[in-house]
Amino acid sequence: MADHSDRRAFLFRFAANLKLIVLVTVVGFLFGSPAKTSGQLSGIPKVVTLLNGAQFEGEIYSVPTVGGLDPSPTGQKRVVVVDDGMRLIFFGQNRISPPLGDSVQDNSAIPIWQRVYPGDSPGFGHVTGFGPFDEHGHRTMTVQTRESGGIRTTTYIQGITEITPRHCEVKTLSIPNSIPGADRPMRDWTMRIATNSVPVEVLRSVLRSQIKDYQSPSEHLQIAEFFLKAQRYKQALNELRLIQRQSGFEDIREEIELRRKSVRQSYARASILSEIRLRLESGQTDYALLLAEKFNKDGLAGEILAEFMDIRNEIRNKAKLVEQTRTDIGKLISATTQANLLDQKQLEIVRRFQNELETDLNTSNLSRLDSYQQLANDQGMKVDRKIAIAISGWLTGSINAIDNFAVVQSMYPVRDIAEEFLSTANSMTTKLERPSFSRKSLPT
Repeated sequence: MADHSDRRAFLFRFAANLKLIVLVTVVGFLFGSPAKTSGQLSGIPKVVTLLNGAQFEGEIYSVPTVGGLDPSPTGQKRVVVVDDGMRLIFFGQNRISPPLGDSVQDNSAIPIWQRVYPGDSPGFGHVTGFGPFDEHGHRTMTVQTRESGGIRTTTYIQGITEITPRHCEVKTLSIPNSIPGADRPMRDWTMRIATNSVPVEVLRSVLRSQIKDYQSPSEHLQIAEFFLKAQRYKQALNELRLIQRQSGFEDIREEIELRRKSVRQSYARASILSEIRLRLESGQTDYALLLAEKFNKDGLAGEILAEFMDIRNEIRNKAKLVEQTRTDIGKLISATTQANLLDQKQLEIVRRFQNELETDLNTSNLSRLDSYQQLANDQGMKVDRKIAIAISGWLTGSINAIDNFAVVQSMYPVRDIAEEFLSTANSMTTKLERPSFSRKSLPT
């Protein structure tokens, strides 16, 4: 059963955060990169948290104005800029929730040699599409421009020229005219894209193409280190495994095995445990339990194993509490029925509530009954009031629970109308009759 109040609150918060992110990103593209100036915030990698909870990580500095806007009359630098390598994000200094955090991600760049277009003529036109990356880190980019003869389509070749854990830089390459439309004048199309948007096979192939001495373990280890900095632990483990199996590296296999164990600790804590907690928060309890039980825990440190055990015990204890709550409320309803405390309509609502608990109550929505559980053992409270608190908490959230059954019995019809409205795009016009007024019936 959907909790519409929680859903609406979440959507409002999500929309507010999304509007802010879209707004500041668009402003960055429109006005370009402002000149960096010295100020209270220096250009070093930091994590900034806004008052609404949104977080941005990158190089942070402050400026007095954005683009052609008038600066502050006091000369103060009230505009904060976050440069994360792919976009510029602007917001007012008073929107920051202090303090600034240190960036934990090493964003050091690995240069990739490509035959880059040496000119400085900037690209222009409407980008209509990109082709997939090949094993050399090359892709096609199609651009449409309006000329005197009409619309002209031009294809450029781009290549990855720099890789960091956060982003990859791609530039126009000087490649012979081997594709349709490539006979047009060359243009500089320099872009940055998220590293996690590039297929792993392409990243591995491009990084390996930079190895100068294949018998040097350090050059192979640099690739594994890159994936570790990018928090792509599976790929880092695969690279270390390949190095272990490579002939000529027998003397460092024990060292590599120690590194693999260290990476597995980081993988379990930073990736798997974080994923499990995220699934729990989103209500996917069964999947979270599956992750906790199926993950290979061989060689993990004792404190990490204890975290897995605590999560499993927490999930199982909540599952037991769900069954106990169903049983207790069932007994309460039986006692109410036998005492004839409710009329026929109220009994229908109570039975509907009981059926929903049998099918929909789980560990993720059990908190709706917190108010009921706090008062369940109160001997001085009447049974029908306890049921009213349980039903109202189930429908509107524990914090909104009330003990007036006369009010509670109207909540189900209201929820039915709300569900019908939310599930039908034009329900307001097709399901509800609007009263018609004639001119004569209106007051003068």
